[in-house]
Amino acid sequence: MISGSGDRTIKIWDLETGVVKRNLTGHTSFVKALVINEGCNELISASFDGTIIIWDLDTGNIKNILIEGQNIISSLVINENNGDLINGDLNINIKIWKRT
Repeated sequence: MISGSGDRTIKIWDLETGVVKRNLTGHTSFVKALVINEGCNELISASFDGTIIIWDLDTGNIKNILIEGQNIISSLVINENNGDLINGDLNINIKIWKRT
């Protein structure tokens, strides 16, 4: 299981033991949304700080940081047809990040 938190961290949990296997840090504000891109073995997180971070699920390392701007990101989804990342924000904007 993976959880995002108000303490700016993402935790990857072992469900059998209830122990945190990995603690990911990189956001400067509340982690608001998470999505797993299984095809690329990535975790993608979004925060109130207006950033989206792409993580390598195997290592926990940051692969890329996308800057949305001043808007608070409220949702993330991956387009199953082409792998594009789509985010929504609290100002009712939608942005499509093309997969390259």
